[in-house]
Amino acid sequence: MHRYVSKLLAVPTHGLLCLYSAKIPLGFLRLQFMASLKCHSLQPSLDYRVTTKWSDGPRIKRKERVRH
Repeated sequence: MHRYVSKLLAVPTHGLLCLYSAKIPLGFLRLQFMASLKCHSLQPSLDYRVTTKWSDGPRIKRKERVRH
């Protein structure tokens, strides 16, 4: 895909679209964003997670929901 986009996920049965960013290096940490949209309710959300460069083991995750 594009250098800033890792993948695009579409799940028609759940009415979900999700766009994953490439992992952004920050020293020994890696930051990744996920923007999603629930198509039926037009509810967008933004997730992010922080991992280490050595593994995808322990993660710090957060989800932000955008209100209309």
